[in-house]
Amino acid sequence: MIIIESLGAVERRYSDLGVKLRQIETDTLWNDAVNTIPCRFTYEETDIQCDPVEPSAEELLEIIVGEEAE
Repeated sequence: MIIIESLGAVERRYSDLGVKLRQIETDTLWNDAVNTIPCRFTYEETDIQCDPVEPSAEELLEIIVGEEAE
């Protein structure tokens, strides 16, 4: 199912299954889509898994050290 989060003047859409969304009007694939409200695009879920998100250097350091990096 496509989840929609309202973030003030924009909305974020993503799949609860971890798959890419296809923007129907342009045939563009997105891990998540952020659009102004009202959104003029429509989306559908695909069967393509989202790209993995790489942790930042700070997040890796926090994992290794076990505390928040400064």
